[in-house]
Amino acid sequence: MATWDAAFKTALKIVLMSVVWGIVGLVVMFIGVAIAGLPALMTLAGHARIVGPGCPEIAPELAMGQAIAGVVLVAIGYAVTLLGTVATFLKYSAEYYASEMEDRMRSRAPSTPLPSYARS
Repeated sequence: MATWDAAFKTALKIVLMSVVWGIVGLVVMFIGVAIAGLPALMTLAGHARIVGPGCPEIAPELAMGQAIAGVVLVAIGYAVTLLGTVATFLKYSAEYYASEMEDRMRSRAPSTPLPSYARS
């Protein structure tokens, strides 16, 4: 029978590691937002005549590259957060279930001896 102590320890491990993966993913996402940056986005918007002139010192090609790289990094950060959290849940859940099954197999003694023809 599973104990509440073991279940809560496993849940705490899952929560703590999920927070770690969330922080790692957020750092990568913030780096992506910093690379995309407001000047690059304003340059693209200025060349599309959505806003004023934008930042004329940034070439539109460079601004587009920065924006694409930033979006890619944001997507990677989100994937790291999502996959890290799911992998943490699967890893610690599998370890918990395996230890429970190990305990049950250890505590269960064979009730009847094997027949003599099965021993050889």
